[in-house]
Parts: sequence; structure tokens; C-alpha cells
Amino acid sequence: MRLLRRGEVMTGRSLCYIKNVLQLFEAMEYLSKSPLCEAILRPDPRHFPRDRILPPSQIKSPWTATLNASQLEAVSASVSAALGDRPAVQMIQGPPGTGKSSVICSIIMTYFYDSGGRRQQNRGKILICATSNAAVDELVIRLLNIRQSLPKTERFRMVRVGRPEAMHPRARDLSSQCLAQRDATRAQEPPPPGAQEEVLL
Repeated sequence: MRLLRRGEVMTGRSLCYIKNVLQLFEAMEYLSKSPLCEAILRPDPRHFPRDRILPPSQIKSPWTATLNASQLEAVSASVSAALGDRPAVQMIQGPPGTGKSSVICSIIMTYFYDSGGRRQQNRGKILICATSNAAVDELVIRLLNIRQSLPKTERFRMVRVGRPEAMHPRARDLSSQCLAQRDATRAQEPPPPGAQEEVLL
């Protein structure tokens, strides 16, 4: 160990990254203020009331037609929790290949649409998170395929958040960066004659 002299070059070496650790501590700090804190740290049957779950007959739609009984129950419980008057946690567990992605898409569509495929009014927004970009993009692509089958007046909007270079090309078109650039380009160009239809992305 020696003292540095004025003008002497000092070389540093990165030993580790603490960003993820800091985010973990921030999440733990926010958790204490969350209405879901007790349900997460000290789960109890009262946090998961069964009497408020919608019956499967009320969630029948084109997006639940191919689900089995267990998957239908997961959709019903999740949508019921989202529509409830108090914050709730709902867990869906299953090994790979058991249809969890299909269930997630069915939950989203059942939350936003009625059995006739009409958009429900005054429904909030949904934030989808996953442990990898590939997992998020898988859901984005599935939802894109579903959206293509809807009438243009009933289509929902999506925004993919993250680094565009890490996204699937189809998901990248929905990135916040691409959407902002597209809107800026449209604002600078005069609309073509007769173009009155809103473009839903």
C-alpha cells in the first residue's frame, strides 16, 4: 500500500455489480408499504377467499374454449382477484409445457373482454413481467396473434418495455422506442386523403 502521487495513473478493476442487490433492497423497502405485504410474507387462507371466485360459466369465451378444468379454475380465480375490491395475490404453478402461457393470455383476454368478444369498459392496465426477455416476448407474440383476430375497433394496445436489441423482432415493433419514433414521424407527415381510421398497435 502506497500513496498516489499527483498525475500518476490509477487503474481500477470491477469486482462485482451491486445494481441487482440495490434493487432487491429497494423492493424490500417498498414491500413494507404495500397492501400485499402481509399476504406475501405471512400468507393465510383468508387472503385467498374462495367465495368470491367467478363460476366457470361466467368466463366462457373464445379464449377459454380449449382450457381444461384446472386451467379454467386458474383463469376464474385470477380474474376474480383482479376485479375484487381489495389487492390480492394469485399463483399459478405448473411444470414446463402445461399451458401456463395459454392461461396467462386467457386471463388477460377474459379480464378485458366479455364472452362475446366485446371490450369491457373502465378496466385497468396490466403489467406483464418475466425473468427473461424471451419469456416476455413469447407472451407478446401470442397476444399479437390474438389481437390480429379481433375487429380493429376492439383491438387492445400493447407497449413492450426494455432494450430493443434484446427483443424478438416482432416484439421490437411494439417497444416504447419504436412507438415513440413512429408517432413522431406521423406527426411530421400530413395524413393521406380519406385516412380517418385510428391505427391501433
